[in-house]
Amino acid sequence: MTKYPVMSNYLIFTSAGEGQVLIRDAVLETEEVVPAEAARFLKRLDGKTDPMKIYPKLGRKTTKELMDWFSENEMVTYGERFMGIGFLSFLVTLVRPRFRKGARAVAAVLNQILMISFLPVLIGGIWCWHRYAVWHVSTLEMFWLFEYLIALAIGMPLHELAHGCAALAYGGHVLEFGFMWKIVMPGAYVLTDDKHIRSPLKKAQIYAAGIEMNLLLGGLFLILGVAFPYYMFVCLMIAIINIVLGIVNASLIEGLDGCRILEQVLGIPDLVEKAKSIVFSRRRKNRLKKQGISGRMAIAACYIVTVFQLAYPIFLASMLLGWFAI
Repeated sequence: MTKYPVMSNYLIFTSAGEGQVLIRDAVLETEEVVPAEAARFLKRLDGKTDPMKIYPKLGRKTTKELMDWFSENEMVTYGERFMGIGFLSFLVTLVRPRFRKGARAVAAVLNQILMISFLPVLIGGIWCWHRYAVWHVSTLEMFWLFEYLIALAIGMPLHELAHGCAALAYGGHVLEFGFMWKIVMPGAYVLTDDKHIRSPLKKAQIYAAGIEMNLLLGGLFLILGVAFPYYMFVCLMIAIINIVLGIVNASLIEGLDGCRILEQVLGIPDLVEKAKSIVFSRRRKNRLKKQGISGRMAIAACYIVTVFQLAYPIFLASMLLGWFAI
């Protein structure tokens, strides 16, 4: 919490011409057109400066009216970082980044390196492990929970960082990074805005970047396990967990990266809901069957997508049982 109001980090500013600025909230998906001076005033709300001292010439009454309007439209906060998102689930904002001019160029280079290298590194890591690994017993093998936590601490933040890097590379906006807890599962998240990115393939790559990062880490730690035999078990566990994270995120479970990638590639928003509507509608299935093989393949795909949704609650239940067992 801050003493003075802070501009919401979810706001995107674009020129509307004739001294006007369009302010779009990337989360609430609202838009407001304001004078350029009001936009400049809003940007200077940093939580450390008294709004009354930003533009003293406005006067206290006008400044208060402006601040009230910003508050009514949820354009300012007091630096709150905790947000409940459902039953036993919450988000905690950790970083609200501010990027300089060269950030997009750097992000573009890093994203290209990730795209090119993740598969060779993964294959190379598996080959090195198969060819050169000599098991070395160490006391670190006793602390499997340690490796699990280290793997999550490395894999999850870098997964989200890769998403943010790809979004920035393609002209999107990175709004914040943070920690999340969903029922029994810890995790990290990145909030991005890609509304004005028109290419479905670029959007698909933004979602794929996190998977690529986990697979890259998997291959890298397999290589490190061979290079440093005393830490072989630690590296192996970190590699396996990151590879599993990548595979799980590539699945068609609603909300995960694989489902979002498929939505972009096929150009079908709300893919899961549409698949369910076909599976549970005899009339729609009969209509598709009349289209021959293509229609039957579409029905089969809808069943696959629907069945995948059962995996998430089962996975959460197994995790909950695992925590109780510990």
